[in-house]
Amino acid sequence: MTGDAGALWSAPFGALWRWARVTRSPATASTGDGTTDRGMTMAGRERFLWTVKHTLNRVTTRVARSRHGPFALVRHVGRRSGRVYETPVILARVPGGFVAELTYGPDVDWYKNIVAAGGCTVLHHGTEYPIDAISPLSPERGLAAYSNPARLVLKATGRSEFRLLSIAG
Repeated sequence: MTGDAGALWSAPFGALWRWARVTRSPATASTGDGTTDRGMTMAGRERFLWTVKHTLNRVTTRVARSRHGPFALVRHVGRRSGRVYETPVILARVPGGFVAELTYGPDVDWYKNIVAAGGCTVLHHGTEYPIDAISPLSPERGLAAYSNPARLVLKATGRSEFRLLSIAG
């Protein structure tokens, strides 16, 4: 990673950032032998996601609630538990909805929950938006939704999993 974005992440989250870069989508796909297609163990990936969920997500949830910064909250219902969860994500606002970049691929709970439910609620800069459709976007359209420097960081890290979250109505 080059430029300011790498410097931004390397200080507080260096090891996590380096690991996340290596496991970008579609690297999360299992090869059937307990590893990802980049040789990561699935257990290692699960430990990483648990760490993010219980540390970084707590901080970014507060930032999202403050209405400052790039974070939004995706409010969704657990597929098995029925419990309401809020997950901080960076979304790009587009006409009719939001573009989400699936940093850790489509095999994460918040995404599986919104797909199973057919929607969710997005809290973006203090306003709630009901989402009633989730559809795939090409990498070109997904990247175009983000402004610089986010677009440059996404492109440099090879992100390619984007979804359109359409606002109900």
